[in-house]
Amino acid sequence: HAGRANARHSPPAGGSCAGSEAERISSVTEQRWGEAVTACIIPAQGKTIDDDALIAFARERLAGFETPKRIVVMNEFPTTVGGKILKYKIRQMLSSRAR
Repeated sequence: HAGRANARHSPPAGGSCAGSEAERISSVTEQRWGEAVTACIIPAQGKTIDDDALIAFARERLAGFETPKRIVVMNEFPTTVGGKILKYKIRQMLSSRAR
């Protein structure tokens, strides 16, 4: 399917977006697109995230199908004891929120 977003091909938004400490791009199953790219963001301390500005930032750097359709602000990412982000847990959390 030509327009289908795939988070495996979507790089993180760059780690350099103003106001963010960390970013992770994931996908959520969605009726219209099949999958909707979602950016999970941990704001830098004392900063707030402007969803529209972040999506515009990503749009300048990513292909249209890789650009996040929504932003989810998180306090932390689920990680292993070694510090690796558990991407499958993020997808599970996003899927349960979408229902």
